[in-house]
Amino acid sequence: MASPATFTRERGAVSLMAAVLIATVALGALVSIDIGLVFYNQRQLQKVADLAALSGAQQLKRADDLATTAANVAASVSAAASQNGYGDAVSTNCAEVAAGAADGLRACLGLWDPANPANGDSVRHFNPAYNPATVSPNAVRVQVTRTVPLLFVLPGGKSRQLSAEAIAAGSPPVASFSLGSGLVDFSSASSVLGLLLGNNVSLSVADWNGLASANVTLGDLRLQLGAGTVDQLLNTALSIQDFYALVLNAAGRQALLGAALGSPPTQLGVNGIGTRLTLSQLLDLGVLTPAASSAAEVGLNVASLLTAAAYVARGTDAVALNVPNLNVDLGLAKASATAALTVIQPPQVAVGPARQLPDGRWRTTASAAQLGINLRVNAALDLGALLRADVTLPVLVRAAPARADLTGLQCAAAPAQRRATVNVSTALLDVCLTDVNGRQCTPNPTAIARVYLLNAPVTGITAHPTAPNRAWQSSRELTLAPGTHAKVSSDSAVPGAVDALVNSLNPTLDVVGAKVPLGGLLDALLDPVLSLLRTVVDWLTATLGLSLANAEIKVNHIDCNNAEIVY
Repeated sequence: MASPATFTRERGAVSLMAAVLIATVALGALVSIDIGLVFYNQRQLQKVADLAALSGAQQLKRADDLATTAANVAASVSAAASQNGYGDAVSTNCAEVAAGAADGLRACLGLWDPANPANGDSVRHFNPAYNPATVSPNAVRVQVTRTVPLLFVLPGGKSRQLSAEAIAAGSPPVASFSLGSGLVDFSSASSVLGLLLGNNVSLSVADWNGLASANVTLGDLRLQLGAGTVDQLLNTALSIQDFYALVLNAAGRQALLGAALGSPPTQLGVNGIGTRLTLSQLLDLGVLTPAASSAAEVGLNVASLLTAAAYVARGTDAVALNVPNLNVDLGLAKASATAALTVIQPPQVAVGPARQLPDGRWRTTASAAQLGINLRVNAALDLGALLRADVTLPVLVRAAPARADLTGLQCAAAPAQRRATVNVSTALLDVCLTDVNGRQCTPNPTAIARVYLLNAPVTGITAHPTAPNRAWQSSRELTLAPGTHAKVSSDSAVPGAVDALVNSLNPTLDVVGAKVPLGGLLDALLDPVLSLLRTVVDWLTATLGLSLANAEIKVNHIDCNNAEIVY
Protein backbone atom coordinates (compact mmCIF):
# COMPACT_ATOMS: atom_id res chain seq x y z
CA MET A 1 0.00 0.00 0.00
CA ALA A 2 1.35 3.44 -0.96
CA SER A 3 2.25 5.77 1.79
CA PRO A 4 0.39 9.11 2.31
CA ALA A 5 3.51 10.95 1.15
CA THR A 6 3.32 9.22 -2.23
CA PHE A 7 -0.27 10.38 -2.83
CA THR A 8 0.73 13.89 -1.90
CA ARG A 9 3.52 13.94 -4.48
CA GLU A 10 1.15 12.58 -7.24
CA ARG A 11 -1.50 15.20 -6.46
CA GLY A 12 1.21 17.90 -6.76
CA ALA A 13 2.27 16.66 -10.20
CA VAL A 14 -1.30 16.74 -11.49
CA SER A 15 -1.78 20.27 -10.24
CA LEU A 16 1.40 21.41 -11.98
CA MET A 17 0.40 19.82 -15.30
CA ALA A 18 -3.05 21.33 -15.02
CA ALA A 19 -1.57 24.74 -14.38
CA VAL A 20 0.74 24.46 -17.41
CA LEU A 21 -2.15 23.29 -19.56
CA ILE A 22 -4.41 26.08 -18.40
CA ALA A 23 -1.66 28.64 -18.98
CA THR A 24 -1.02 27.29 -22.47
CA VAL A 25 -4.71 27.37 -23.35
CA ALA A 26 -5.04 30.86 -21.95
CA LEU A 27 -1.99 32.07 -23.87
CA GLY A 28 -3.31 30.47 -27.04
CA ALA A 29 -6.64 32.15 -26.49
CA LEU A 30 -4.96 35.50 -26.01
CA VAL A 31 -2.84 34.99 -29.11
CA SER A 32 -5.97 33.97 -31.05
CA ILE A 33 -7.66 37.15 -29.93
CA ASP A 34 -4.71 39.18 -31.26
CA ILE A 35 -4.69 37.24 -34.53
CA GLY A 36 -8.44 37.66 -34.89
CA LEU A 37 -8.10 41.37 -34.19
CA VAL A 38 -5.42 41.67 -36.86
CA PHE A 39 -7.49 39.79 -39.43
CA TYR A 40 -10.59 41.84 -38.59
CA ASN A 41 -8.71 45.09 -38.99
CA GLN A 42 -7.14 43.84 -42.21
CA ARG A 43 -10.57 43.04 -43.65
CA GLN A 44 -11.87 46.44 -42.60
CA LEU A 45 -8.83 48.13 -44.12
CA GLN A 46 -9.32 46.26 -47.41
CA LYS A 47 -12.95 47.34 -47.39
CA VAL A 48 -11.83 50.96 -47.01
CA ALA A 49 -9.40 50.57 -49.93
CA ASP A 50 -11.99 48.89 -52.19
CA LEU A 51 -14.77 51.39 -51.53
CA ALA A 52 -12.45 54.38 -51.79
CA ALA A 53 -11.05 53.15 -55.11
CA LEU A 54 -14.55 52.46 -56.50
CA SER A 55 -15.76 55.86 -55.36
CA GLY A 56 -12.80 57.56 -57.01
CA ALA A 57 -13.19 55.57 -60.24
CA GLN A 58 -16.80 56.71 -60.53
CA GLN A 59 -15.49 60.25 -61.00
CA LEU A 60 -13.60 59.14 -64.11
CA LYS A 61 -16.93 58.69 -65.90
CA ARG A 62 -17.42 62.44 -65.96
CA ALA A 63 -16.13 64.45 -68.94
CA ASP A 64 -13.95 66.90 -67.01
CA ASP A 65 -10.43 68.18 -67.58
CA LEU A 66 -7.59 66.41 -65.78
CA ALA A 67 -7.23 68.96 -62.95
CA THR A 68 -10.95 68.82 -62.17
CA THR A 69 -10.98 65.04 -62.43
CA ALA A 70 -8.04 64.71 -60.01
CA ALA A 71 -9.72 67.04 -57.50
CA ASN A 72 -13.02 65.15 -57.75
CA VAL A 73 -11.25 61.80 -57.30
CA ALA A 74 -9.38 63.03 -54.21
CA ALA A 75 -12.55 64.40 -52.63
CA SER A 76 -14.52 61.25 -53.40
CA VAL A 77 -11.80 58.95 -52.04
CA SER A 78 -11.54 61.02 -48.87
CA ALA A 79 -15.31 60.99 -48.33
CA ALA A 80 -15.55 57.23 -48.88
CA ALA A 81 -12.67 56.55 -46.47
CA SER A 82 -14.22 58.77 -43.79
CA GLN A 83 -17.64 57.17 -44.16
CA ASN A 84 -16.05 53.77 -43.56
CA GLY A 85 -14.24 54.75 -40.38
CA TYR A 86 -10.85 55.76 -41.74
CA GLY A 87 -9.80 59.03 -40.17
CA ASP A 88 -6.11 59.30 -41.06
CA ALA A 89 -4.70 61.63 -43.71
CA VAL A 90 -5.71 61.17 -47.36
CA SER A 91 -3.32 62.42 -50.02
CA THR A 92 -2.76 62.26 -53.77
CA ASN A 93 0.48 60.33 -54.06
CA CYS A 94 1.64 57.78 -56.62
CA ALA A 95 4.80 56.69 -54.80
CA GLU A 96 4.87 53.21 -53.28
CA VAL A 97 4.38 53.16 -49.49
CA ALA A 98 7.71 52.72 -47.72
CA ALA A 99 8.05 50.40 -44.74
CA GLY A 100 7.51 52.26 -41.49
CA ALA A 101 5.93 55.30 -43.14
CA ALA A 102 3.25 57.20 -41.27
CA ASP A 103 -0.28 55.86 -41.55
CA GLY A 104 -2.35 57.36 -44.31
CA LEU A 105 -4.30 56.75 -47.52
CA ARG A 106 -2.79 57.46 -50.92
CA ALA A 107 -4.86 57.87 -54.08
CA CYS A 108 -3.22 57.73 -57.51
CA LEU A 109 -4.60 58.22 -61.02
CA GLY A 110 -3.18 56.07 -63.79
CA LEU A 111 -3.75 53.71 -66.69
CA TRP A 112 -4.95 50.15 -66.19
CA ASP A 113 -4.38 48.13 -69.36
CA PRO A 114 -3.94 44.35 -69.02
CA ALA A 115 -3.71 44.01 -72.82
CA ASN A 116 -0.44 45.96 -72.90
CA PRO A 117 2.50 44.11 -71.26
CA ALA A 118 4.50 47.34 -71.16
CA ASN A 119 1.88 49.07 -69.03
CA GLY A 120 2.91 48.71 -65.36
CA ASP A 121 3.88 45.38 -63.81
CA SER A 122 2.61 41.94 -64.81
CA VAL A 123 0.31 41.65 -61.78
CA ARG A 124 -1.41 44.99 -61.36
CA HIS A 125 -1.17 46.23 -64.99
CA PHE A 126 -1.29 49.75 -63.58
CA ASN A 127 0.92 52.62 -64.71
CA PRO A 128 0.81 56.03 -62.96
CA ALA A 129 3.27 57.48 -65.50
CA TYR A 130 1.04 58.35 -68.45
CA ASN A 131 1.09 61.24 -70.91
CA PRO A 132 -1.94 63.47 -70.16
CA ALA A 133 -1.58 65.11 -73.58
CA THR A 134 -2.53 61.91 -75.38
CA VAL A 135 -4.53 59.79 -72.94
CA SER A 136 -6.63 60.21 -69.84
CA PRO A 137 -6.46 58.10 -66.67
CA ASN A 138 -8.90 55.21 -66.51
CA ALA A 139 -8.14 53.82 -63.04
CA VAL A 140 -7.64 54.84 -59.42
CA ARG A 141 -5.18 53.04 -57.13
CA VAL A 142 -5.66 53.34 -53.38
CA GLN A 143 -2.96 52.29 -50.90
CA VAL A 144 -3.90 52.55 -47.23
CA THR A 145 -2.05 51.75 -43.99
CA ARG A 146 -3.20 51.57 -40.37
CA THR A 147 -1.27 50.70 -37.21
CA VAL A 148 -3.35 48.58 -34.80
CA PRO A 149 -2.41 47.92 -31.15
CA LEU A 150 -1.97 44.34 -29.98
CA LEU A 151 -3.81 43.42 -26.79
CA PHE A 152 -1.31 40.72 -25.96
CA VAL A 153 2.12 39.63 -27.07
CA LEU A 154 2.66 38.64 -30.72
CA PRO A 155 5.97 38.56 -32.56
CA GLY A 156 6.67 42.06 -33.81
CA GLY A 157 6.01 44.19 -30.78
CA LYS A 158 2.99 45.82 -29.19
CA SER A 159 1.49 47.09 -32.49
CA ARG A 160 1.44 46.14 -36.14
CA GLN A 161 1.06 48.27 -39.28
CA LEU A 162 -1.44 46.79 -41.73
CA SER A 163 -1.71 47.74 -45.39
CA ALA A 164 -4.27 47.23 -48.14
CA GLU A 165 -4.37 48.14 -51.83
CA ALA A 166 -7.12 48.29 -54.45
CA ILE A 167 -7.29 49.38 -58.09
CA ALA A 168 -10.65 50.29 -59.61
CA ALA A 169 -11.10 51.00 -63.32
CA GLY A 170 -13.75 53.28 -64.71
CA SER A 171 -13.63 55.38 -67.84
CA PRO A 172 -15.84 58.15 -69.21
CA PRO A 173 -18.70 57.06 -71.49
CA VAL A 174 -17.37 56.55 -75.00
CA ALA A 175 -19.17 56.78 -78.34
CA SER A 176 -18.28 55.91 -81.90
CA PHE A 177 -19.74 57.89 -84.79
CA SER A 178 -19.04 58.64 -88.43
CA LEU A 179 -19.56 61.65 -90.68
CA GLY A 180 -19.36 62.17 -94.38
CA SER A 181 -20.89 62.45 -97.82
CA GLY A 182 -21.73 58.98 -99.04
CA LEU A 183 -20.13 57.45 -95.95
CA VAL A 184 -23.34 56.90 -94.01
CA ASP A 185 -25.94 57.56 -96.67
CA PHE A 186 -27.04 53.96 -96.63
CA SER A 187 -29.56 54.35 -99.39
CA SER A 188 -26.76 54.87 -101.89
CA ALA A 189 -23.42 54.13 -100.22
CA SER A 190 -23.21 50.70 -101.83
CA SER A 191 -23.12 52.36 -105.25
CA VAL A 192 -20.39 54.71 -104.02
CA LEU A 193 -18.50 51.65 -102.79
CA GLY A 194 -18.59 50.11 -106.26
CA LEU A 195 -17.49 53.38 -107.83
CA LEU A 196 -14.50 53.69 -105.50
CA LEU A 197 -13.44 50.07 -105.85
CA GLY A 198 -13.77 50.21 -109.61
CA ASN A 199 -15.96 47.12 -109.88
CA ASN A 200 -19.54 45.98 -109.63
CA VAL A 201 -20.41 45.49 -105.99
CA SER A 202 -23.15 42.88 -105.92
CA LEU A 203 -24.48 43.40 -102.40
CA SER A 204 -28.23 43.16 -102.26
CA VAL A 205 -30.29 45.79 -100.48
CA ALA A 206 -30.88 43.36 -97.61
CA ASP A 207 -27.16 42.54 -97.36
CA TRP A 208 -26.16 46.21 -97.38
CA ASN A 209 -28.78 47.13 -94.80
CA GLY A 210 -27.49 44.26 -92.67
CA LEU A 211 -23.96 45.67 -92.82
CA ALA A 212 -25.29 49.15 -92.11
CA SER A 213 -26.80 47.93 -88.85
CA ALA A 214 -23.93 45.63 -87.82
CA ASN A 215 -21.17 46.63 -85.41
CA VAL A 216 -17.77 45.10 -84.79
CA THR A 217 -15.40 46.03 -81.95
CA LEU A 218 -11.66 46.59 -81.95
CA GLY A 219 -11.49 43.59 -79.62
CA ASP A 220 -13.21 41.43 -82.26
CA LEU A 221 -10.81 42.66 -84.95
CA ARG A 222 -7.77 42.13 -82.71
CA LEU A 223 -8.72 38.52 -82.03
CA GLN A 224 -9.50 37.88 -85.70
CA LEU A 225 -6.13 39.27 -86.78
CA GLY A 226 -4.24 37.61 -83.92
CA ALA A 227 -2.71 40.92 -82.81
CA GLY A 228 -1.31 41.07 -79.29
CA THR A 229 -2.53 44.58 -78.48
CA VAL A 230 -4.96 47.17 -79.85
CA ASP A 231 -1.99 49.32 -80.92
CA GLN A 232 -0.62 46.44 -83.00
CA LEU A 233 -4.04 46.04 -84.61
CA LEU A 234 -4.26 49.74 -85.48
CA ASN A 235 -0.83 49.80 -87.13
CA THR A 236 -0.95 46.55 -89.12
CA ALA A 237 -0.90 47.33 -92.85
CA LEU A 238 -3.36 45.32 -94.96
CA SER A 239 -4.38 45.23 -98.60
CA ILE A 240 -7.96 46.23 -99.35
CA GLN A 241 -8.87 42.56 -99.88
CA ASP A 242 -7.32 41.49 -96.57
CA PHE A 243 -8.95 44.41 -94.74
CA TYR A 244 -12.40 43.50 -96.04
CA ALA A 245 -11.80 39.88 -95.09
CA LEU A 246 -10.75 40.92 -91.57
CA VAL A 247 -13.82 43.10 -90.96
CA LEU A 248 -16.39 40.74 -92.48
CA ASN A 249 -14.94 37.65 -90.77
CA ALA A 250 -14.88 39.41 -87.40
CA ALA A 251 -18.50 40.46 -87.93
CA GLY A 252 -19.54 36.93 -88.91
CA ARG A 253 -20.38 37.99 -92.51
CA GLN A 254 -17.80 35.91 -94.37
CA ALA A 255 -20.30 34.99 -97.08
CA LEU A 256 -20.50 38.62 -98.25
CA LEU A 257 -16.78 38.99 -99.00
CA GLY A 258 -17.09 38.08 -102.69
CA ALA A 259 -20.14 40.30 -103.14
CA ALA A 260 -18.44 43.27 -101.45
CA LEU A 261 -15.24 43.05 -103.50
CA GLY A 262 -16.89 41.94 -106.71
CA SER A 263 -15.79 39.17 -109.02
CA PRO A 264 -13.02 39.33 -110.01
CA PRO A 265 -11.82 41.25 -106.94
CA THR A 266 -11.27 44.99 -107.01
CA GLN A 267 -9.96 46.81 -110.05
CA LEU A 268 -8.44 49.84 -108.32
CA GLY A 269 -5.86 50.70 -110.92
CA VAL A 270 -2.08 50.67 -110.76
CA ASN A 271 -1.80 52.86 -107.65
CA GLY A 272 -4.93 51.85 -105.79
CA ILE A 273 -4.51 48.10 -106.00
CA GLY A 274 -1.12 48.35 -104.29
CA THR A 275 -2.39 50.53 -101.46
CA ARG A 276 -1.96 49.08 -97.99
CA LEU A 277 -4.09 50.68 -95.33
CA THR A 278 -4.28 50.57 -91.55
CA LEU A 279 -7.12 51.04 -89.12
CA SER A 280 -5.34 54.09 -87.72
CA GLN A 281 -6.02 55.82 -91.07
CA LEU A 282 -9.75 55.27 -90.66
CA LEU A 283 -10.23 55.93 -86.96
CA ASP A 284 -9.71 59.18 -85.12
CA LEU A 285 -7.85 57.69 -82.17
CA GLY A 286 -5.30 60.39 -81.37
CA VAL A 287 -6.65 61.23 -77.91
CA LEU A 288 -9.25 58.56 -77.97
CA THR A 289 -10.05 57.06 -74.64
CA PRO A 290 -8.52 56.61 -71.23
CA ALA A 291 -6.61 53.58 -72.52
CA ALA A 292 -6.49 51.41 -75.60
CA SER A 293 -8.17 48.56 -73.74
CA SER A 294 -11.18 50.79 -73.07
CA ALA A 295 -11.63 51.29 -76.81
CA ALA A 296 -11.67 47.58 -77.52
CA GLU A 297 -15.35 47.21 -76.63
CA VAL A 298 -16.72 50.20 -78.54
CA GLY A 299 -18.82 49.15 -81.53
CA LEU A 300 -17.72 50.32 -84.99
CA ASN A 301 -20.16 50.23 -87.88
CA VAL A 302 -19.20 47.61 -90.47
CA ALA A 303 -20.54 49.49 -93.50
CA SER A 304 -18.73 52.68 -92.44
CA LEU A 305 -15.42 50.81 -92.11
CA LEU A 306 -15.78 49.20 -95.55
CA THR A 307 -16.66 52.48 -97.25
CA ALA A 308 -13.95 54.48 -95.48
CA ALA A 309 -11.38 51.84 -96.46
CA ALA A 310 -12.45 52.17 -100.09
CA TYR A 311 -11.81 55.92 -99.94
CA VAL A 312 -8.30 55.34 -98.55
CA ALA A 313 -7.52 52.55 -101.02
CA ARG A 314 -8.51 54.77 -103.91
CA GLY A 315 -5.62 57.02 -102.91
CA THR A 316 -4.64 59.50 -105.59
CA ASP A 317 -6.42 57.65 -108.39
CA ALA A 318 -9.24 59.48 -110.11
CA VAL A 319 -12.40 57.59 -111.06
CA ALA A 320 -13.76 58.36 -114.50
CA LEU A 321 -17.43 59.36 -114.29
CA ASN A 322 -19.68 58.40 -117.15
CA VAL A 323 -22.03 61.30 -116.56
CA PRO A 324 -24.81 61.58 -119.15
CA ASN A 325 -25.71 64.85 -120.87
CA LEU A 326 -22.24 66.35 -120.76
CA ASN A 327 -23.05 68.26 -123.93
CA VAL A 328 -25.02 71.51 -123.91
CA ASP A 329 -26.18 73.21 -127.12
CA LEU A 330 -27.59 76.74 -126.81
CA GLY A 331 -27.43 77.61 -130.47
CA LEU A 332 -24.48 79.93 -130.86
CA ALA A 333 -22.91 78.59 -127.67
CA LYS A 334 -21.98 74.95 -127.13
CA ALA A 335 -20.18 73.15 -124.29
CA SER A 336 -18.93 69.68 -123.48
CA ALA A 337 -16.95 68.23 -120.61
CA THR A 338 -15.22 65.21 -119.13
CA ALA A 339 -15.53 64.40 -115.43
CA ALA A 340 -13.64 62.39 -112.81
CA LEU A 341 -14.09 61.79 -109.08
CA THR A 342 -11.13 62.20 -106.74
CA VAL A 343 -10.84 61.63 -103.01
CA ILE A 344 -9.24 64.72 -101.48
CA GLN A 345 -9.57 63.60 -97.87
CA PRO A 346 -10.73 60.15 -96.71
CA PRO A 347 -13.49 60.05 -94.11
CA GLN A 348 -12.84 58.98 -90.55
CA VAL A 349 -14.77 57.23 -87.83
CA ALA A 350 -14.34 58.91 -84.44
CA VAL A 351 -14.26 57.10 -81.11
CA GLY A 352 -13.87 58.76 -77.73
CA PRO A 353 -15.38 60.64 -74.80
CA ALA A 354 -17.33 63.91 -74.79
CA ARG A 355 -14.54 66.03 -73.40
CA GLN A 356 -13.48 69.57 -74.20
CA LEU A 357 -9.82 70.53 -74.39
CA PRO A 358 -8.38 73.65 -72.72
CA ASP A 359 -8.21 75.47 -76.07
CA GLY A 360 -11.97 75.04 -76.58
CA ARG A 361 -11.79 72.26 -79.15
CA TRP A 362 -13.61 69.00 -78.50
CA ARG A 363 -11.50 65.91 -78.05
CA THR A 364 -13.58 63.52 -80.18
CA THR A 365 -14.11 64.90 -83.69
CA ALA A 366 -14.94 63.33 -87.04
CA SER A 367 -14.17 64.91 -90.40
CA ALA A 368 -16.29 64.38 -93.48
CA ALA A 369 -14.84 63.07 -96.71
CA GLN A 370 -13.81 65.72 -99.16
CA LEU A 371 -14.75 64.59 -102.63
CA GLY A 372 -13.58 66.42 -105.71
CA ILE A 373 -15.26 66.40 -109.12
CA ASN A 374 -12.75 67.33 -111.81
CA LEU A 375 -14.42 68.88 -114.83
CA ARG A 376 -12.61 69.94 -117.95
CA VAL A 377 -15.16 72.10 -119.74
CA ASN A 378 -14.75 73.09 -123.37
CA ALA A 379 -17.12 75.76 -124.64
CA ALA A 380 -17.38 77.68 -127.90
CA LEU A 381 -19.21 80.83 -128.98
CA ASP A 382 -19.47 80.76 -132.77
CA LEU A 383 -20.56 83.81 -134.80
CA GLY A 384 -19.36 82.32 -138.03
CA ALA A 385 -16.15 83.26 -139.82
CA LEU A 386 -16.22 86.74 -138.34
CA LEU A 387 -15.79 85.96 -134.64
CA ARG A 388 -15.23 82.85 -132.59
CA ALA A 389 -14.22 82.26 -128.97
CA ASP A 390 -13.04 78.97 -127.46
CA VAL A 391 -13.09 78.39 -123.69
CA THR A 392 -11.18 75.70 -121.76
CA LEU A 393 -12.12 75.73 -118.11
CA PRO A 394 -10.49 73.24 -115.68
CA VAL A 395 -12.91 73.21 -112.75
CA LEU A 396 -12.79 71.50 -109.37
CA VAL A 397 -16.11 70.98 -107.62
CA ARG A 398 -15.19 70.27 -104.01
CA ALA A 399 -17.08 69.46 -100.86
CA ALA A 400 -15.57 71.77 -98.26
CA PRO A 401 -14.89 70.17 -94.89
CA ALA A 402 -17.71 69.23 -92.54
CA ARG A 403 -17.03 68.53 -88.88
CA ALA A 404 -18.84 66.75 -86.05
CA ASP A 405 -17.86 67.27 -82.40
CA LEU A 406 -19.06 64.91 -79.66
CA THR A 407 -20.28 67.37 -76.99
CA GLY A 408 -22.34 65.21 -74.66
CA LEU A 409 -23.24 61.63 -73.70
CA GLN A 410 -26.26 60.42 -71.75
CA CYS A 411 -25.90 56.99 -70.19
CA ALA A 412 -28.72 54.61 -69.28
CA ALA A 413 -28.95 50.97 -68.20
CA ALA A 414 -30.64 50.02 -71.48
CA PRO A 415 -28.37 50.70 -74.51
CA ALA A 416 -31.36 51.86 -76.56
CA GLN A 417 -31.99 54.66 -74.06
CA ARG A 418 -28.48 56.10 -74.35
CA ARG A 419 -27.96 59.29 -76.31
CA ALA A 420 -25.05 61.16 -77.92
CA THR A 421 -25.10 64.90 -78.58
CA VAL A 422 -23.09 65.96 -81.61
CA ASN A 423 -22.49 69.44 -82.98
CA VAL A 424 -22.37 69.21 -86.78
CA SER A 425 -20.94 72.02 -88.91
CA THR A 426 -21.33 72.02 -92.69
CA ALA A 427 -19.67 74.19 -95.29
CA LEU A 428 -20.51 75.57 -98.70
CA LEU A 429 -19.56 73.76 -101.83
CA ASP A 430 -16.37 75.07 -103.41
CA VAL A 431 -16.14 75.46 -107.16
CA CYS A 432 -12.87 76.87 -108.42
CA LEU A 433 -10.29 76.68 -111.17
CA THR A 434 -7.99 73.76 -110.54
CA ASP A 435 -4.27 73.24 -110.82
CA VAL A 436 -2.67 70.86 -113.31
CA ASN A 437 -3.12 67.91 -110.94
CA GLY A 438 -6.83 68.52 -110.59
CA ARG A 439 -6.83 68.17 -106.79
CA GLN A 440 -6.46 71.74 -105.50
CA CYS A 441 -7.77 75.19 -106.31
CA THR A 442 -5.14 77.25 -108.10
CA PRO A 443 -4.29 80.81 -107.04
CA ASN A 444 -2.39 81.44 -110.27
CA PRO A 445 -3.63 83.28 -113.37
CA THR A 446 -5.04 80.78 -115.83
CA ALA A 447 -5.69 81.18 -119.55
CA ILE A 448 -9.31 80.20 -120.10
CA ALA A 449 -10.25 81.50 -123.55
CA ARG A 450 -8.94 82.41 -126.95
CA VAL A 451 -10.69 84.85 -129.29
CA TYR A 452 -10.45 84.50 -133.09
CA LEU A 453 -11.24 87.19 -135.67
CA LEU A 454 -11.59 85.97 -139.22
CA ASN A 455 -10.20 82.64 -137.96
CA ALA A 456 -7.01 84.30 -136.73
CA PRO A 457 -6.19 84.39 -132.99
CA VAL A 458 -6.28 87.98 -131.83
CA THR A 459 -6.45 87.90 -128.06
CA GLY A 460 -6.93 85.74 -125.00
CA ILE A 461 -8.86 85.81 -121.76
CA THR A 462 -7.10 85.12 -118.46
CA ALA A 463 -8.75 84.33 -115.15
CA HIS A 464 -7.24 85.69 -111.94
CA PRO A 465 -8.68 83.43 -109.20
CA THR A 466 -9.49 84.74 -105.76
CA ALA A 467 -9.53 82.66 -102.60
CA PRO A 468 -12.51 80.26 -102.56
CA ASN A 469 -15.28 80.83 -100.08
CA ARG A 470 -15.03 78.25 -97.30
CA ALA A 471 -17.10 79.94 -94.61
CA TRP A 472 -19.13 77.59 -92.43
CA GLN A 473 -22.70 77.58 -93.66
CA SER A 474 -24.44 76.24 -90.58
CA SER A 475 -23.98 74.51 -87.26
CA ARG A 476 -26.54 72.26 -85.63
CA GLU A 477 -26.73 70.34 -82.37
CA LEU A 478 -28.12 66.82 -82.83
CA THR A 479 -28.99 64.24 -80.17
CA LEU A 480 -29.06 60.70 -81.54
CA ALA A 481 -29.59 57.19 -80.21
CA PRO A 482 -27.17 54.37 -81.11
CA GLY A 483 -27.75 53.08 -84.61
CA THR A 484 -29.52 56.21 -85.88
CA HIS A 485 -28.35 58.88 -88.30
CA ALA A 486 -29.36 62.34 -89.47
CA LYS A 487 -28.48 64.80 -92.22
CA VAL A 488 -27.54 68.47 -92.02
CA SER A 489 -28.04 70.24 -95.34
CA SER A 490 -27.13 73.53 -96.95
CA ASP A 491 -29.93 74.54 -99.32
CA SER A 492 -27.97 77.32 -101.00
CA ALA A 493 -24.80 75.34 -101.59
CA VAL A 494 -25.10 74.62 -105.32
CA PRO A 495 -26.18 78.07 -106.55
CA GLY A 496 -23.82 79.67 -104.05
CA ALA A 497 -20.93 77.60 -105.36
CA VAL A 498 -21.67 78.48 -108.99
CA ASP A 499 -21.86 82.16 -108.11
CA ALA A 500 -18.58 81.83 -106.22
CA LEU A 501 -16.93 80.44 -109.35
CA VAL A 502 -18.15 83.35 -111.45
CA ASN A 503 -17.00 85.87 -108.88
CA SER A 504 -13.58 84.26 -108.52
CA LEU A 505 -12.72 84.19 -112.22
CA ASN A 506 -11.93 87.94 -112.51
CA PRO A 507 -11.42 87.63 -116.28
CA THR A 508 -9.29 90.14 -118.20
CA LEU A 509 -8.90 90.57 -121.93
CA ASP A 510 -5.25 90.50 -123.08
CA VAL A 511 -4.81 93.01 -125.90
CA VAL A 512 -1.26 93.75 -127.04
CA GLY A 513 0.10 93.41 -123.53
CA ALA A 514 -2.74 95.39 -121.94
CA LYS A 515 -5.26 93.78 -119.60
CA VAL A 516 -8.84 95.00 -119.93
CA PRO A 517 -11.34 93.89 -117.27
CA LEU A 518 -14.29 92.17 -118.88
CA GLY A 519 -16.74 92.25 -115.99
CA GLY A 520 -20.16 91.14 -117.19
CA LEU A 521 -19.16 90.89 -120.85
CA LEU A 522 -18.25 87.21 -120.35
CA ASP A 523 -21.67 86.22 -119.00
CA ALA A 524 -22.97 85.08 -122.37
CA LEU A 525 -19.93 82.87 -122.91
CA LEU A 526 -20.21 81.37 -119.41
CA ASP A 527 -23.92 80.50 -119.67
CA PRO A 528 -23.33 77.06 -121.25
CA VAL A 529 -20.51 76.40 -118.78
CA LEU A 530 -22.69 77.17 -115.77
CA SER A 531 -25.56 75.17 -117.21
CA LEU A 532 -23.21 72.23 -117.61
CA LEU A 533 -22.02 72.56 -114.03
CA ARG A 534 -25.57 72.48 -112.72
CA THR A 535 -26.28 69.40 -114.84
CA VAL A 536 -23.30 67.54 -113.44
CA VAL A 537 -23.95 68.48 -109.80
CA ASP A 538 -27.64 67.59 -110.07
CA TRP A 539 -26.76 64.21 -111.61
CA LEU A 540 -24.25 63.46 -108.87
CA THR A 541 -26.64 64.23 -106.05
CA ALA A 542 -29.53 62.32 -107.63
CA THR A 543 -27.71 59.25 -108.95
CA LEU A 544 -24.68 58.62 -106.76
CA GLY A 545 -25.96 59.93 -103.47
CA LEU A 546 -22.84 62.06 -103.15
CA SER A 547 -24.60 64.90 -101.36
CA LEU A 548 -21.56 67.12 -101.44
CA ALA A 549 -23.17 69.98 -99.52
CA ASN A 550 -24.61 67.76 -96.79
CA ALA A 551 -23.17 66.22 -93.67
CA GLU A 552 -24.53 62.86 -92.59
CA ILE A 553 -23.85 61.81 -89.00
CA LYS A 554 -24.37 58.30 -87.67
CA VAL A 555 -23.93 57.27 -84.04
CA ASN A 556 -22.76 53.67 -84.07
CA HIS A 557 -22.41 52.76 -80.40
CA ILE A 558 -22.33 54.25 -76.91
CA ASP A 559 -20.38 52.43 -74.22
CA CYS A 560 -21.07 53.30 -70.56
CA ASN A 561 -18.60 51.23 -68.54
CA ASN A 562 -19.24 50.93 -64.80
CA ALA A 563 -16.42 51.20 -62.29
CA GLU A 564 -15.12 47.86 -61.03
CA ILE A 565 -12.34 46.51 -58.82
CA VAL A 566 -9.63 45.08 -61.07
CA TYR A 567 -6.96 44.43 -58.40
